[in-house]
Amino acid sequence: MKFFKGLTLIEVSIVIAILAILAGVILVTLNPKEQTGKARDGTKKTDSAALLSAVNRYFVSYNGVYPWGSVSNCSAPSSNGASTVSSCWLNRLVAVGEVDSSFASGSNISSFIVTLDSSSVVHICFVPASQAFLSQAYQNSSGASATPGTHICVPE
Repeated sequence: MKFFKGLTLIEVSIVIAILAILAGVILVTLNPKEQTGKARDGTKKTDSAALLSAVNRYFVSYNGVYPWGSVSNCSAPSSNGASTVSSCWLNRLVAVGEVDSSFASGSNISSFIVTLDSSSVVHICFVPASQAFLSQAYQNSSGASATPGTHICVPE
C-alpha cells in the first residue's frame, strides 16, 4: 500500500497568505488610479497642444484674426482663466478643416480653459488628474506662473 503525502491545511493557508501579501504589494506599487490619471493627463496635454496648434494655424491663415474674431456673437477668451472652449469658434475651426469633428466633440475639450493674455498669447490649460502631472503644474488657470501650480498649460 502506498501513501501519498498531501498538503496540510496550514501549508495551504501559508501559501494563500503569501500570495495575498504579494498581490497587495503589487497593487499598491502600481496604483491603478494614478496610472489611469496619468494616461488621461497625457491625452489632455496632447489634445490641448493640438487645439492650440489649430488656433495658431487659423491665426496665420486668416491674417492675424483668431477664430472667435471671425464669427459674429462669439466672445473671445478672457485673460482671467475663466473661459472654456466656445462651440462657436470650435465649430469654425472644424468648418475650415483645422480640427476634425471627432476631435471637437472629444471629452477633453470641455475641460479646457482658454485664455488670451495682453500680448495676444493663447494658453490652453487643464487641471491634472494625477499626482505626477500635478507635481509638474506650475501655472494657474490663466497660464501665469504659480507656485504651487494648479494647471498644466500649453504653451508652458
